[in-house]
Amino acid sequence: MDNVTLQSSLRRKLRVVFARNPPDAFPNCLRFPTLAPNFYCPFPGWCLEVLKIICDAMHVDIEKVISPAVVGGLDWGTLAKVVGEPLQGEKLKNPGSLPKAFRQASSRLLIGRMKALGAVWKNETWTGVLGYLQNDTADTACLMYQMTEKRAQYYQFSYPVTNIQPIFVARRQVQTLSSVLWNAFKPFTYEVWLLFLGTILMFAFALMQSGFMIELYKGILLTALLTSGYQNPFKNSNQAHFVALRQAISANPVVVAKSVSDALDLVDTGKYIYPIQQDSLAMQMSLERCNYVYVSEGMPQQSAYFVFKNDTPLFKDFNREIIMQQYFVQRTFTKYFLEGYQLGKPAKCDSSEYDETEATKPLDLDSVVGIFMVGAIGLGVSIVGFFAEIYHYWHLKLQQRRSRTRTAMNVTNLLNIAKMHFTTRQNYGDIDVMKLVEVLQKSNSSQHLE
Repeated sequence: MDNVTLQSSLRRKLRVVFARNPPDAFPNCLRFPTLAPNFYCPFPGWCLEVLKIICDAMHVDIEKVISPAVVGGLDWGTLAKVVGEPLQGEKLKNPGSLPKAFRQASSRLLIGRMKALGAVWKNETWTGVLGYLQNDTADTACLMYQMTEKRAQYYQFSYPVTNIQPIFVARRQVQTLSSVLWNAFKPFTYEVWLLFLGTILMFAFALMQSGFMIELYKGILLTALLTSGYQNPFKNSNQAHFVALRQAISANPVVVAKSVSDALDLVDTGKYIYPIQQDSLAMQMSLERCNYVYVSEGMPQQSAYFVFKNDTPLFKDFNREIIMQQYFVQRTFTKYFLEGYQLGKPAKCDSSEYDETEATKPLDLDSVVGIFMVGAIGLGVSIVGFFAEIYHYWHLKLQQRRSRTRTAMNVTNLLNIAKMHFTTRQNYGDIDVMKLVEVLQKSNSSQHLE
């Protein structure tokens, strides 16, 4: 045995489950798994590259355990219950009625049948990739997991490798007349427009704010202090965002798709959104389709971990190397997820309409129709107000003229006019009777004052 073979046999080994699950491990290289990038396979998989550099730094050989699952059919790990013996002192009501299939079943219907027959759970078993770890076939898996309370009861989680961004995928909406009309309001956010509206309504609100409002606020505050916390905010909380979430789900119930392809088919209809993760197979498959919008702003990031079976000897060394290799981890993460490389099948999209950003697009009718519409609405309101003002002024003058006409028909005024007509020789045919009445009224009022 030569020195190289001897040294290799003395090196520590790490048994790793490899599954065909892009972008963790791509299956399109000549050999699977290809742990390091080369000329013919520049993107073997982001998890493969990270695992390779960590194991090389630890001077550990990788023992490959290949999962037979195809792309899109991987079982990451499901907790299944195994039927054991009946409880002590109890017997099955009908042992012959318990077929072999019952002992291997995990569906709710069969579980209910087993309980009715008196069966109990002997232990809990993990299937899929996590099953390899539980039955001691492997030490870890070349997959990035999120930590959950149930998983943490059975496995060890490494130091966080990186943070993963949750993303919502939605179909790009086609512009309609109702949507382009809002283009005029896009320069300002909804918060700014609300601020404008609040400034306008501030005076009216100040008038309403009185002692009643203050006492009402005290009552609401006291109620909030006396109310206990909510155990399940998604069901019971009255906070605005939880209420809005429940209303949205009740009007648009959650649909469970059978596969990633089925979920993306629903997104293509334009009536669904699909929550995925930045490093998931669903993200890679969505990039192979056209006219999708990805929304991640404001979403909390989740830590990604390697998962190990309990009491793995290399666990502490592996955690130390994750910390030491953070620069390489971040560089690899940027390579796969932030640089925009086409990792899967190229999408055949007619993207000419979306090649330019909104800021660099030339102005067209759709871009400015909202401005002209707002101007037209303002002009229409001004014209209506103008004619309303004219009508009001004309109506007011008409009322005044009718009032003066009724005054002119007063007997006293008629006698005064007749007196002037018969006591003078001047022709009063052209005299405005209404003006004359006004003069007579002023003269009479001054005499009364004297």
